[in-house]
Amino acid sequence: LADVPATDDPVRDLAALGAAYVAAAQADPFLYRAMFDAAADLEDPAAADATFGRLVEAAGRARAAGRFSDDADPVAVATRIWAAGHGLVLLVLTDVLPAQALAQHGPELTVAGCVGAGDDLRRCRTSVRRGWGAAPSAGASVPSSGG
Repeated sequence: LADVPATDDPVRDLAALGAAYVAAAQADPFLYRAMFDAAADLEDPAAADATFGRLVEAAGRARAAGRFSDDADPVAVATRIWAAGHGLVLLVLTDVLPAQALAQHGPELTVAGCVGAGDDLRRCRTSVRRGWGAAPSAGASVPSSGG
C-alpha cells in the first residue's frame, strides 16, 4: 500500500488503497493469510500501524475537504472500510465466495463506507471508480448509477 500515491481526492485514495489491498491478497494469498495469523507475532508492528494510518489519513483528508461529515471519525471510517474489505477477501480466499465477488462487492463496500460517513453517492461512486481503476489487477469496477 505504500506505493499508492495520495491525490487531491481523498475518497479516490481510500478506494485505491482498498484496491491495492485486494490485489496484494490475490497476488500472494499465502502471505496474506500469514499476515493475519493470530498465533504469529508481528515482526514490525510500526509498519502495520503505518499501513492502517494511510487509511486513517485519507479519511481525515476526506472530512477536512467536506466529503465526510464533521462528526465522521477518521479512525472509525478507516476501520469500517478495512474490516469490510478484509472480510470479503477472506471469504474469497477460503472459497466461501468466488473470486468475482471481489470485483462485484469490493468497490460497493467502499462506497457504502464513504456514503455512511457523509459523502454524496454520485460523487463517491466517481471517486471510487477512479481509485479502483488505479489498481487494475484488483479487477473491480463500480457501477455508474443505481445502488
